[in-house]
Amino acid sequence: MAGKRQVVSMDDSYRRVNQSKKRLAEFIARVQDMRSPETRVITVQQQGAQPFKPHYFINDPLWALEPLVSEIVQPLLIALNYMVCSLAKRRHPNIDDSSLQFPVCDRENEFKRRVSSELKGLGKKEVALIENLQPYNGNDWLRTLRDLAYPDKHRRPIRVWSNDIKVDFRTLSEIETKTPTGETIKMPHEMEMQVQYPAPIVFGDNVRSPVIETLQLLQLKVSDVLNACKPFFDV
Repeated sequence: MAGKRQVVSMDDSYRRVNQSKKRLAEFIARVQDMRSPETRVITVQQQGAQPFKPHYFINDPLWALEPLVSEIVQPLLIALNYMVCSLAKRRHPNIDDSSLQFPVCDRENEFKRRVSSELKGLGKKEVALIENLQPYNGNDWLRTLRDLAYPDKHRRPIRVWSNDIKVDFRTLSEIETKTPTGETIKMPHEMEMQVQYPAPIVFGDNVRSPVIETLQLLQLKVSDVLNACKPFFDV
């Protein structure tokens, strides 16, 4: 008795988009918390060679946001890769999918060169749809997705920043130390720091766009691509 043919769908792709949306909701909640002043106490760290020069280690909340951005962006690129694999397996269930992925190309000749390996097994209409989505055809959002995803993939974190950070300090306690000339001075020991991020959080490096709005756009565009490919699975 012949076995049933495996049903191929884009469920894995949609699940990755949903995962991205959950992480973005968490990101937005954290940013909203940063809009209100946060108070913390920091303690001086004296350096052995220069004990008279105070050093305060401040853990910037923006650092904690950067890994979360990666958890939002990477699933979107994976969703597109899964979509390509699903399209190929719909036609060729036993195809080797190790090289299949959604190409992102700035030039037409680059795309043509990668079709035979990365879009192996796809039909002409499917390849044409993916080509029409390429950055060289005016889809800058796909270039943005690639540029955000690839630096983190190659161990260079995605950078975010804010150009309007409000910080206030208040001395809570002092310690005495000596300068190189032997003079006794008082130096802040514990400091109360109040920090607030009222301005939008934006991407650093070359992107310089608002983080939340950019990520929402990328999620919308990837969802649109998946929906545009759904008719191929109804044939």
